[in-house]
Order: sequence, then structure tokens, then C-alpha cells
Amino acid sequence: VRIRWYNSNIDFKIEKKISSIEGRYKTTNILPLNDKENFLFVTEGIVNDSTQQSYPSWPSFLDHIMISNGFFDLFEDRGTIRSVNIDEWIGGWSEYKNLISDHRPILLSLPIE
Repeated sequence: VRIRWYNSNIDFKIEKKISSIEGRYKTTNILPLNDKENFLFVTEGIVNDSTQQSYPSWPSFLDHIMISNGFFDLFEDRGTIRSVNIDEWIGGWSEYKNLISDHRPILLSLPIE
């Protein structure tokens, strides 16, 4: 038995549920998270790099990581953010997508001593 579950299935069901409740599609309001003094989407630096796409089938970048201001300096000084392109190690995107996921993992490294 092979079971697969993708983020897009979950996203579609949530969107469909919102649509059925309100009779129209709703855009999620993330304005409280758009507070650049307190929060940072560290993935902002790689979203336009075609080799770092988290959802290369489209291609696009759907999977973001956000940190709070307590980690800003650490990320700026020694942090690393990147897509982990496992598909390049196991035979290509088609193989990866069929066996693992339709999204690449995103890695954030913050060396904390």
C-alpha cells in the first residue's frame, strides 16, 4: 500500500472549506506577520533563485521560514537558508516527486553556541 499526502491537497481542502462557508474565496490576512521590526521571512533572500524553488513543478516558492527579532543578528552574521535539492541526489525531480513530496525541504541553519 502506498499512501501519499501533499501540501497542495491540504491547501485545496482549506480553500474549498472557506469558499463553502463564505460563498467566495478568501485571501489569508498575514498583516500582523508583516511587521519587519519583529519578524523576518528569511526565505526572502532565495525566492527569486530558480535553483532554490521549493515547488519547482510550478516553478514557485511556497514554503517560507520566519524568525523573530531575537534571531536577526545571528541570521545576518552566520545564518544559512537554502532549499535542500534532494531530487538531484536520487535521480531527478520526477523520482523525488513520486516517492517523497512535490515540495523541496527548506533548511535554516543558525549556529547557536
